[in-house]
Amino acid sequence: MNNFQIIISLLAAFLALAFPMYSFLMRDRSLSNALLLLALSVTASLEILDLLAMINPEQLLYWKKYAFLAEASLPFVWLLFTLLFARTGIKEISLLQRIFLVASLALIAVPCVVPVNDLIYSPDFSNEPVLFLSRYGFAFYLALITGLTLALVNLEATFASSSGIRRWNIKYEIFGASSLLAGFFIYYAHSFLYRTISMNILLARSLILLIAVMLIGYSQSRSSLDVRIHVSRKMAYNSMVLLIIGIYLIGLALLGEGVKYIDKSFDKSLALTVAIVSGIALVALIFSESLKRKLQVFLGAHFYQNKYDYRAQWLQFTDALSSARSGEELSSAIVAVFCDTFGMSSGALFLKNESLSGYHLAVNRDMTVPVPFISQDDPFVRSLEIGSKTPDIQTKNVTPGSPLDHLLTENCVSFSIPIRSSDMLTGFILAGRPLYKLENYTFEDYDLMNTIAHQAAAALLNLKLTEQLTQSREMEALGKISAFMIHDLKNLAQTLSLMVSNAKEYISDPSFQKDLLSSLDNSATRMNTLIGKLASMPDKGALTLGAEDLLKLATQVANAMSGSQIRVQGCPVMVKIDRERLQSVIINLALNAIDATDGIGSIIIETGAENGSAFIRVKDKGCGIPEEFLRQHLFSPFKTTKKSGMGIGLYQCRQITEAHNGRIEAVSSVGKGSTFTVWLPLLKQDGQIDLPDNTSE
Repeated sequence: MNNFQIIISLLAAFLALAFPMYSFLMRDRSLSNALLLLALSVTASLEILDLLAMINPEQLLYWKKYAFLAEASLPFVWLLFTLLFARTGIKEISLLQRIFLVASLALIAVPCVVPVNDLIYSPDFSNEPVLFLSRYGFAFYLALITGLTLALVNLEATFASSSGIRRWNIKYEIFGASSLLAGFFIYYAHSFLYRTISMNILLARSLILLIAVMLIGYSQSRSSLDVRIHVSRKMAYNSMVLLIIGIYLIGLALLGEGVKYIDKSFDKSLALTVAIVSGIALVALIFSESLKRKLQVFLGAHFYQNKYDYRAQWLQFTDALSSARSGEELSSAIVAVFCDTFGMSSGALFLKNESLSGYHLAVNRDMTVPVPFISQDDPFVRSLEIGSKTPDIQTKNVTPGSPLDHLLTENCVSFSIPIRSSDMLTGFILAGRPLYKLENYTFEDYDLMNTIAHQAAAALLNLKLTEQLTQSREMEALGKISAFMIHDLKNLAQTLSLMVSNAKEYISDPSFQKDLLSSLDNSATRMNTLIGKLASMPDKGALTLGAEDLLKLATQVANAMSGSQIRVQGCPVMVKIDRERLQSVIINLALNAIDATDGIGSIIIETGAENGSAFIRVKDKGCGIPEEFLRQHLFSPFKTTKKSGMGIGLYQCRQITEAHNGRIEAVSSVGKGSTFTVWLPLLKQDGQIDLPDNTSE
C-alpha cells in the first residue's frame, strides 16, 4: 500500500469529521446537521479501520471486526439523515419508513453476534487484498446495499421536490451525499455480483469521500437559509415506479447470472422469452389504472399524514374548471376530476331541469344502462335533498326494481354526492366502481367529496348567470333592432298616408290607380316582412284573466288553421287565463307541429285534467328534437333547430305559461315525434284560483 493512498484516506477521514463538526458547533446546531455529523463520523471511522486493515494485513480479522460494526451502522445513520434532511420534520416519517429504520438498526447486531471469520475469509490478503464472502457475509452486504439504496432514493426525492432558492441552497449538499452513497454502492457491488469485496479499490472510495465532503462543506458555507421541503406525492409515486423497474432489472440480472451455472444444454432462448414476457407484463402494470390507484393509496397511508395532497387537488380542480369553455365541457370536467381524485372507474352527473321537473343526465362517463331522467319526486332525490352527512349510497332510498336501482346495481355505484347552491339541490354526482376494490373510504374522503361538490355548484351557478347575462344582452340587441324596424314602419305609414291624401284628388285616373295598387302591394309586403322578423316576446307582465274552456279554445285554434290535419280530443276543463296570450301559445305549438310534419302529418290537441292541474297537450309524429338540444336549449331564446326560425317561439310560450303559474314540458324522440304539455291551475268550483302577483282582472 503506497503513501499516496494513505494520505488520501487520512485526509478524507479528517475532513469528513472536521467540516460537519465545525458547521454543527459554529453555525447550525439543528437535528439535520447533527445527523450529518453522525453519518460522516461513521463513514470516517470505516475509512480509518479499512486503512489499518490494509496496513496490517496480519491483523485483518481484528480490524475488520470493528469495520463490520461501522459498515452495519451505515444504512441506519444515512437513512435517518436523508429522511430528515431539508424535510418538514420527524412527523413526516411514515410507518413503513420507520420499519426500514428499525430493520437497518437491527443490522448493527450482526457483527456483535456473528464471528468475523463466519462472514469473510481471505487466504492471501497480504498479496491479494480480496475478501471472500460466506453466505452470511453475502446476506449482510445485500442488506447493506439495500439500505444505502433507499437512502439514495430519499435524497433524489428531496432534490426533485425542491425548487427555486431552496434547490440552490441544498444542491451541492445533495450532490455530495449522493456521490458518497453511489460510491458505497459501487464499492460493495462486487459482493452482490461476485461474492467478493476487492479492497484494491479502496483508494477510489477515499477519493469519492474526499470530493463528497468538499461539496457538502461548500454547500453549507454558502447557505444561510433553513430549508424545509415537502416531498410531493407525484414524486413519491414516480419513485415507486422506478423502484418496480429497478426490481425488474435486478431480476433480469439474476436470471442472466443463474443461466451461467445451468447446464449448457439449457435453452437460453427460454430465458430471453421470460425476459420479454415479463417486460410486457411490467409495462401493462405501469399503465394499469388499478395499480396506479393502489400505489397512491399505499403512499398516502404509509408515507403521509393525510391521504390527499389538498394543494395539488385544488390546483388540478381549478385548472379543469377554468379551461372549460361551455356547459358541456364544465360538466365533463367536474366528473373527470371527481373520478380521477377518488379512483372511480365511472361516473355520472345529473343536473336539475326546471322545465321538466326533475334531473337530466348531463354527463355519462363509462356507465352502462344510464337513466336519462330522474323525477324530483323520486325517493332517491328526496333523500339527497335531506342532506345526509355521508355520500355513501347505502344511506339513500332507492325504489327496488326501478331503472335507477338497475343503474346503481349494474355499475356498482358507491357514492352519490349532492351539489347544492343556496341549500337547494341543483344536481348530484354518481360515482361508479372504485378502481381499487379494497380501498377504505373515510370521512377524509367524504369531506373532500363535499368540498369538490360545493365548488362545482359555484362553477355551475356562475355559468348559469353568465348565460342569463348573455340572454339579457341579446334581448337588448333585439330592442335596438326593433327601434330600426319601427322607424321603417313609420316611414311606410307616412308613405301610405301620402297615398291616401293623393287618392282624394287622383283616384279617377287609371294610371294613378295602377301605381297606387303597386305601391300598396310593395308596402304591404315590406310591412309583413318586418313584422315577421319582429316577434312579440311578452314577459310576465299584466294579464287579463277570465274563465275559459280549454277544449273550446283548442277547437277554435284548430278551425282557424284550415287545411291542416289537426284533431282535437279530450274533455272540457275550465281555467282562468288570458285568452289572447294562451291562444298564442296553442297557435305556436300547433305551427311547430305542422312544421315538424311538413304539413302532412297528423296532429292531436288534447285537453284534460290530472293530479289537480289542467293540461293542454299538442302531439305530433314528426321529425322530433335532438336529445342534446331538448335538454340544453329548447326553451332558450335565439336557439332553434329550424333553418329560418328566430328561436323565440318556445321561449315566449314558457314566459306566458309561467305568467299563469303554470309550466310547460316537452318529450321528444328523433324520428318519432314530439309532445308538448302545458300545465295550468284548475279553476275551482267557487270560481277562485291562486293568482300570480302580477295579474289583473
